[in-house]
Amino acid sequence: MPSLQIRPINFYKRDRDMFNHIAAKTLNSRNVIEIEYGEYPMKGIDIAQVNQRRLSVRGYFEDPQGGWFGKVFSTLFSLGYVRNEKIPTTWTPEEADVNDRSVAYDRAIYLNKVFYSPLAQAAVLKLAHAPLATAAYAVAVGAKTIAATAGAALGVLKNNYILSALLLSSARWATAVQILTMPFKSVMDTVGHEHIHVLQVHDEHKTGFMSASQNGLGMCEQLVENKRAENSLLSKIYAADNLVSVSMLTYLRKDAEIQARLHTVLAQGYREKWHRLPETRHEAWGALISMGLNAPAAIRRELDESTEAGLGQFYQKGLRGAFGRAVQKTVNVHVAQLNAAHASLLTTDVKEKYWRDVLPYLYGHLVELYGDPSGRRRMGITEDPARDFAKVSARVTAAPEQSAAPEQDTAPKATPAAPKRAAL
Repeated sequence: MPSLQIRPINFYKRDRDMFNHIAAKTLNSRNVIEIEYGEYPMKGIDIAQVNQRRLSVRGYFEDPQGGWFGKVFSTLFSLGYVRNEKIPTTWTPEEADVNDRSVAYDRAIYLNKVFYSPLAQAAVLKLAHAPLATAAYAVAVGAKTIAATAGAALGVLKNNYILSALLLSSARWATAVQILTMPFKSVMDTVGHEHIHVLQVHDEHKTGFMSASQNGLGMCEQLVENKRAENSLLSKIYAADNLVSVSMLTYLRKDAEIQARLHTVLAQGYREKWHRLPETRHEAWGALISMGLNAPAAIRRELDESTEAGLGQFYQKGLRGAFGRAVQKTVNVHVAQLNAAHASLLTTDVKEKYWRDVLPYLYGHLVELYGDPSGRRRMGITEDPARDFAKVSARVTAAPEQSAAPEQDTAPKATPAAPKRAAL
């Protein structure tokens, strides 16, 4: 099948830089991170090992391992994915040329080139424009039209049970933002997101996180399971919330998905605001809140009382910065999806554990994926990198009536890789 050009209407400089590397066959982990952050190495961290392994970007229909049904399904429901299966020995020399044979796994990033074609972008722009134009017209012509428009909307919901149910889920706003921002989506956002999955799968800096995390549900999802075991009513609410979101919440709560979205959000904040990555737990919290992530009152109160000298670069107290945070919550799909995962935790105590234990761990490990071996230590996680997942996971996931499990003497054994991950 002829290759479709990935040339969206909204042609960002970041996209243009990426296309130039693809054309020259020079795309690698280092320059993907450099394109996203605007410079390399990034300030605030110490990269000890530069990852220069080559990457390829291919379309779904250029995937030698995928069947036609899977490719069509992926085209309809995802923007990109990576594989963590071993490279087939049946690949031709041409196929192997775009993958690094020095590693056992396929390092390609597969993109939905149908969506990212100009024709599809124009169609999505038209679809997203329709509700916006209707709302603008309703506001312009007065209350009577607003009432009529609301009545029509209720009529649609009455006859569309899936849409009605989705509006009750924790993912409702993330879904709306996803639809309305689709026409303006940067290809680089999808490539960057999937690139983090490549780093997670290959774990070339030997952090041990992904193999360890696959031994269980993952830290965030385990918080939910512990709460479900503690409270039967909440268990039913969690199940219903996930059901009406069409299982989107379970997907968004995966540690690997949270970490990939943290990367995209932090890269944007670095380019536009801070020009430095957070170096402490408080700075990481402040950076994420400044980008629009919702946080429990106890976390915000701790930041308000903090005396850290560098915190002011990332976090503005009180109403300062409130408008910027509100904008990010409204227009940034990655922020909206992280907030959906946070909202789906439901109770304040679970949300606070998520902010105190899960987010610092995932951010610290993300810094290690960039090449700074001190990432988790910066977040106050000082155990040996081969053992700290087991210890932190045991503390985070211990049910309330139980004491934390003792520290393990050895790292968890790796398990078979999980299926391919679809983006966004």
